[in-house]
Amino acid sequence: MKCKICGTELKRPGEICNNCMNKILLEQEAINDTGEIYTAKRKFAVGYEILSHLDSIGVAIFLIAILISLGKEYLKLGLIAIPFFLVWGILYLLYKRYKIKFSEISFYKTKLVYTYRKIRKKQLTISYRDIKEINYEIPRIAKAFNLGNLIIKNNSKNLLKRILIIENVENIEEVFEEIQKNLK
Repeated sequence: MKCKICGTELKRPGEICNNCMNKILLEQEAINDTGEIYTAKRKFAVGYEILSHLDSIGVAIFLIAILISLGKEYLKLGLIAIPFFLVWGILYLLYKRYKIKFSEISFYKTKLVYTYRKIRKKQLTISYRDIKEINYEIPRIAKAFNLGNLIIKNNSKNLLKRILIIENVENIEEVFEEIQKNLK
């Protein structure tokens, strides 16, 4: 007789081997886990967003300066580009604020749940047993705003979800210590 899930030869009569049964029980435990232990929030800081995009802002200013310096026929184009880049920047900041406002990381006894919203609310659940490594980084500019990035590497079958980077986490060092406590 063989296991219905993995095809392993069974020593005793039954439908599922011990390994598959243990996986099912662990998954069921994670699904039933509703006791939230800790929640980490992300923070939107206008100053940080502007400073972290100084390279793009510099390129826009450089291009506008070139257009204006080319002569009268390009002066109008340069003057049109200024409000275009300003509106673009404001729309980007509003989008980033919306994205950060509606996201959080919740830690349970057996899992981590990342809730985020692009257009509609989505959740990404990662069981602690699937996490390979958790780390954090604090970019130089982010230090002034008490922000950092949480980096979670896991055993996801989806290549795009194997590394989850959660940016702009407030008090990142405290959050990381709390995660370490939960993973033990």
